[in-house]
Amino acid sequence: MGTKAVAVFLKCRTDEGKSRIFAAMKKKHSQEAPIISEGRMSKEALFEIFADGKPADVGLMRVMKKYRLRDEKIRGRVAECVYGVIRYLRPLMAATGCSDPADENQLAILVHAWKVFAFRHSSTKIKTDEEKRWADRFAKYKGVRKIRESIPDWLDERGLSEIGESDWENVLQALNRKPEIAIRVNTLVTTREKLKARLAAVGIETVEDELAPDALRLPHYANVFVTEAFEAGEFEVQDVSSQRIAPLLDVKAGMRVVDACAGRGGKTLHLAALMQNKGRLLALDVSETKLQELRKRVRRASVAIAEAKTIDSQKVIKRLAESADRVLLDLPCSGLGVLRRNPDIRWRLQPEELEELIALQYTLLVQYATLVKPGGKLVFATCSILPSEGEWQTKKFIEEHGTSWSCDEELRISPANFDGDGFYAAVFTKKI
Repeated sequence: MGTKAVAVFLKCRTDEGKSRIFAAMKKKHSQEAPIISEGRMSKEALFEIFADGKPADVGLMRVMKKYRLRDEKIRGRVAECVYGVIRYLRPLMAATGCSDPADENQLAILVHAWKVFAFRHSSTKIKTDEEKRWADRFAKYKGVRKIRESIPDWLDERGLSEIGESDWENVLQALNRKPEIAIRVNTLVTTREKLKARLAAVGIETVEDELAPDALRLPHYANVFVTEAFEAGEFEVQDVSSQRIAPLLDVKAGMRVVDACAGRGGKTLHLAALMQNKGRLLALDVSETKLQELRKRVRRASVAIAEAKTIDSQKVIKRLAESADRVLLDLPCSGLGVLRRNPDIRWRLQPEELEELIALQYTLLVQYATLVKPGGKLVFATCSILPSEGEWQTKKFIEEHGTSWSCDEELRISPANFDGDGFYAAVFTKKI
């Protein structure tokens, strides 16, 4: 009830009058936030994703805003359904006989089928003859990897050729698991122990990670964005694998560091903390929209050394030649290492697009290597599981530029061996 409505309500002297006002406000509220089934909301979000081509998180958020969905439990169930259908789209289609996820009627069938099978709610049981036929077909296709693990044919062939059958099986299974939330403690304003205690005081359980000293994992879902600790800039949501990249640069306070593909600044903020807010940290990106979000995060995190700059021409890069002690190059990639969080990537990515990305990665690696001073370091990273976006790029770079560069370390993070996203990183040193 708004402020004016409250004033009118209190001035009204009769119970009958108050009842009328309350009923009118209730009716208005119901018109503003119509009641709609979770299934329909899930179907609408999926339609935006498959028919309109929106990323999964964007399509889901648009529907939640449309229906002013604030109940955390309902939001969670709708999100679980939407991501579940996307993640297991291929076995669901094989079981139901659906062929077009952009068709609204078929989407309704896929949403229902998702609730029936192995990804179903515990209270759902196979009841109808149609559901039994679905179950029979579903069992039939369990032995076909590309259907069971729900990936397109071309991607299955690519993974098989680059990774090998046994490892590919394990990686796919890991990428279809539901991800947990992880946060990175902002050591500029607090410690891991203090943040752990502060979150525990509001009922959020966290667990420390041994391989990422500033990481806390959340074994149970919690909306951490509404906490006072988040508003105070005491942490950022960041996968544990991603948190292992910035430390590879071995930055020191007072250095001049460039985050060359900064995006929205997750690793920029991590670098600032590792530098103890001393030195100069330049965040570059071709997207001004992403850098605007980076600037907001910088202010919330109390980072004083970061400057965001849009790459609007090659002159920006040429002016920075041999000016940086350290360069982080977290390159555009397929994103196949983050399928747990963004399962729709597998359906949006095309083989020709992957080839274009691989070519772009190498071009940018050679280009941004010019920013590093003699004796300085560059870390090249991609959130991909494919060697063609990782190890093979490093091999090619050293073969062609080994007289000027050495590769000191390579890090391959596989979701099959570590509970986190898939990443690759290489540490290069420019010879003096």
